[in-house]
Amino acid sequence: QADTLDVTRVGNGSVDTADKVIACGNKCTSPYTGGTQVTLTAKAGSGSVFTGWTGACLGSGNNASCTTTIQGHTAVTATFSPVFTLSVGRSNKGTVTSDLTGIACGSSCSAKFAQGTTVVLTATPPAGATFVNWAGACSGTAPSCRVTISKDTSVQAVFSK
Repeated sequence: QADTLDVTRVGNGSVDTADKVIACGNKCTSPYTGGTQVTLTAKAGSGSVFTGWTGACLGSGNNASCTTTIQGHTAVTATFSPVFTLSVGRSNKGTVTSDLTGIACGSSCSAKFAQGTTVVLTATPPAGATFVNWAGACSGTAPSCRVTISKDTSVQAVFSK
């Protein structure tokens, strides 16, 4: 079996090797000498985010670069996911924060998240007021709610006056 590197892209993005042999948008396969270490870098396209490696770069998480050693047919897949906006509205004063960086509504009431991301929102009323309920993509009267991003999403936190 020939020593080659084969890059596959899932979603909107590109992968380049540091040695410039592969520029996967166009050229995604190339022969290499066995034992060569190759560094790959993923670049998300417009409206997407890099979400991870599989294959010979398995375990690299969502770090946009990985290094693999060529041994026979070496396959790597880079996955890119669409991003969507989570928008939070509030009735009356109060704050809404997310467990992931992005929402700190008092100041930042919208953020972009990769498709499939689960975000936990927490509503905190100001002194003298109470949290009443959620509306939109969240429901119920508990001060926290979970929303899984699959499209542009809106949530409303209702606070008493």
